[in-house]
Amino acid sequence: MRKVLIIAYYFPPMGGSGVQRPFQMAKYLREFGWEPVILTQAQGAYTHADESLQNEVEALQIPVYRTESSGWTPQTLPFLKQGVQQPSTSGAIHLIRPGRFRSWLLSLFTRWFFIPDNKVPWISSAIQTAGEIIRNHKIDLILSTAPPFSSFLAARTISQTHKIPLVLDFRDAWLENQYHRPPTLWHRNRMRRMEQEIVSAASAIIAINERTANGLRNRIPERSSIRVDVIPNGYDPGKRTDSTPTSVGSSDSNLFSILHAGQLFSSSSHKRQPEIRLLFRALDHLFVSRPDLLHVVQLVFAGHPEPLITRWVQAHSYSGTAPNIIQTGYLSHSAVLEQMLNANALLLTLSSSELFRGVTPGKMFEYFGTQKPIYALVPDGEASRYLTGYGGAIQEHTYSAQAIAHSLSLFIDKGRSGTLPDANPHFAVQFNRRNQAEQIAKMFDEVVSNP
Repeated sequence: MRKVLIIAYYFPPMGGSGVQRPFQMAKYLREFGWEPVILTQAQGAYTHADESLQNEVEALQIPVYRTESSGWTPQTLPFLKQGVQQPSTSGAIHLIRPGRFRSWLLSLFTRWFFIPDNKVPWISSAIQTAGEIIRNHKIDLILSTAPPFSSFLAARTISQTHKIPLVLDFRDAWLENQYHRPPTLWHRNRMRRMEQEIVSAASAIIAINERTANGLRNRIPERSSIRVDVIPNGYDPGKRTDSTPTSVGSSDSNLFSILHAGQLFSSSSHKRQPEIRLLFRALDHLFVSRPDLLHVVQLVFAGHPEPLITRWVQAHSYSGTAPNIIQTGYLSHSAVLEQMLNANALLLTLSSSELFRGVTPGKMFEYFGTQKPIYALVPDGEASRYLTGYGGAIQEHTYSAQAIAHSLSLFIDKGRSGTLPDANPHFAVQFNRRNQAEQIAKMFDEVVSNP
């Protein structure tokens, strides 16, 4: 069996969306002739850890090498340092999230002084540990997944030093990244040169969607012949079940339950606030115009509690008009999947910002795997295209409280009467992680056969 070194800064026991793609690759590649060896960060301070994923890694006996960052990072500076909570059983430490001002200061400091990102101090130790891995394993190919894009810098050096072919996996766009914009033209040009140099060193590229792939092709015309495969995010077929999981909310069968997984709008903190307020102004419109829905609709937000939601519920509680809203707090990946399966419908939100037209959030593909109806407040773009193919989604592209209230009211009525459009089961099959691993393994075979 051939071996692939997967360089993934985000990996279990860290939780969150960034770990799912590299973990699922590692989980299923063995079935198609590739043994994964993982190079990742040392267990350290995470905003959240997922013991269920770590248990899977251990059960699969995937070799994992962990290495510390060498040098200081922005998070270690006294005025930016985050507090910590108790370590988990896996050794991961849960960070206390910094306030908005400290988060903004950390982002500003990082964007100005760390290129391409604040994981740069990890590069030298990753290169050193990779040498140890290559001495202990016969590595046939290197796969590096980003962000963070510092991983690509480390992977290029490792590939060139040991003369091993390199495949790059763009989980997000680099220069058009929706979260990290270069602060000056100098920074952008510097990162563009980095991207060109790293892509030129690769044997093949995997992109998260067509927009990301086309952006790479357009910026690097001299390398336009390089193979670029689009492989979206997906869902784990091994985690789908027909059993009825335990609900976090009411067991009342008359309730129509709508669940949102993860972060609302998935934008930076200061941009998310007005869009969350917009959503809840729409709910105000909905429940004022349709008081009959107040006690038959249940909204479940599975993820870190949002202070704006908490204050909104409290304000309505005083007037006796509080709807049925539950905030679960952070849940493991397996627990979130249970809640998805238990809900009557799923809610997807994306920022209206132009940059988010090219975003295809991981949760959307998890939603596809459930075959549940989806209400999607998204801009016209990549996510909308996938939702149209899915078939079982009602989309709202107008970011106004009245428009959202109107379309959500229709969605709920159709959901309660069983007349929502059905999802296309054949469409979702392409996002099965096992099927995607087979595609990736075929690419690997071709790369090593034609170096």
